[in-house]
Amino acid sequence: MGYYTPFWGFNFFEGFFWIIMIALLIAAMIRVARGGSSYHRHWRYHYRNTAALDILKQRYAKGEITKDEFDRMKRDIEEE
Repeated sequence: MGYYTPFWGFNFFEGFFWIIMIALLIAAMIRVARGGSSYHRHWRYHYRNTAALDILKQRYAKGEITKDEFDRMKRDIEEE
């Protein structure tokens, strides 16, 4: 006759392992559904503002906009 094992045929540590794995899987799915980690959201925000500021500097260097327009647009970008 075999020994009794809880968790539907698993021993205690195997059952605990699977509970932890399922919890991690659910946490990962929630994180993906919310749009990733806060680090990635911050990185996307920083990259978008940096790219916009680079374009603005290029336009100012080409003479397409005046200094006042550049300063106003720069403030608008940095406020986002």
